[in-house]
Amino acid sequence: MKSLIKFILFLIFISSSLLVGFSLGIYMFSTMPNENKDLDEKITSYPVSNPLDEYSNDGDTPTNLNTQKVKIAQITDQDVVKILENETMLTASLSRKNWIDAKFSPNGKNLALVGMTNDIYDIYVYDLESKDLNQFTFYSQNAKEGVSSYIWISNDQIYFTQGPQNNMWLHSLDLVSGEILKISRLNANILEVNDLKNRILLKDSDSSFYLATIGGELMYKIENKSITDVFFTSDDNILFVNYTRDDDMNVGYLFLGSSEINPIENMKRSEIMCSQSDYAIGFNYENNDLFKVLYENKKVEPLVKLSDINKITCSNFVAFAKDSESNWFEIDIQNKQVKEKLEFKNYVDVIPFVNND
Repeated sequence: MKSLIKFILFLIFISSSLLVGFSLGIYMFSTMPNENKDLDEKITSYPVSNPLDEYSNDGDTPTNLNTQKVKIAQITDQDVVKILENETMLTASLSRKNWIDAKFSPNGKNLALVGMTNDIYDIYVYDLESKDLNQFTFYSQNAKEGVSSYIWISNDQIYFTQGPQNNMWLHSLDLVSGEILKISRLNANILEVNDLKNRILLKDSDSSFYLATIGGELMYKIENKSITDVFFTSDDNILFVNYTRDDDMNVGYLFLGSSEINPIENMKRSEIMCSQSDYAIGFNYENNDLFKVLYENKKVEPLVKLSDINKITCSNFVAFAKDSESNWFEIDIQNKQVKEKLEFKNYVDVIPFVNND
């Protein structure tokens, strides 16, 4: 009987030892580096930044700014990218690459930027949720010319131009697959895409403007050298323009296919600076008015009075205006009010996005 008990105890001891050893082996195996997995990631993943601190809270959120629906991307004169979201001003700890021309995706979840390496610009996309910065073009490694312009076509697609002036191509970038396709040689930079996403405006090095299909087929060239800027409207048959006459800037419009300017009344010494689907925002230098001009009936509505404005950015019902002393102001377009001066003194650009959900 005693021998039987000893034998059973021995079996229990052996089983426990084997179980512990097996568990330890699984743990050690699971924590070992997987060289094949790492290799696959290097092949399939886009380069991702490794900031020491993904986000740092600056604690300097302007208390007068309506941040319930507004996201703002800002580039400071020290090449720092800041993002205002959820009522908090944060600094994205990205490598400094002479960042320019940031644009939110249509859903506001990503921020595209153009950054420089070896004097060549490439496209990067910053994911506001994961805080990852992905590089999608690599012209700085193998080309003499980098990205010269770009625009969001959808949440997963960006159009951009690249190449020397006499051989500049329109490209399509798929953010899901990373695939880049050459669409057409247009020798011009992208300005805007219309609401239906079927036409694009371009401008070449000689300051000539073109209208093209989304497939890169040229529709027509605007033959008028007095025009300095062109904007899409909600009516696909009409384009708004800034033009010079008697050394002054003026606002007018064109009918599609024509280069003849139709002046808008009381828009002398004025300039459109940003556009939305139904209206444009501009500045009248004669009376210091920020104005809204409606595309449908060409009606001009004064908004607020500010002095020496040289830049305006807008998104739906909010706009930001910058004066000659680099002060920024938030403009409530619906209520025609200017907020207090914002603490954006050293910011070269302020890019708003309004969430309509």
